Amino acid sequence: QLPLLPAYAYTDYKVQGRSLKRVILDLAGCRSLQSVYVMLSCATFLTGIAILRSFTGKKINQHMTQEFQDKFQ
Repeated sequence: QLPLLPAYAYTDYKVQGRSLKRVILDLAGCRSLQSVYVMLSCATFLTGIAILRSFTGKKINQHMTQEFQDKFQ
């Protein structure tokens, strides 16, 4: 017998506007900085974020668009 655990998955597009208590993220698969932002910002608490696998710093250190720079100021 195999133990089963119900699970759900969202894409970064589908999770926009949602608030989730716990998230498991795969940042290595992100195509843009905006995707990283959307996935991280859906978590309501920092302690509720788990990162599935390691990722390169290039994902976060990319050049931000002016729109996102304005949001972070």
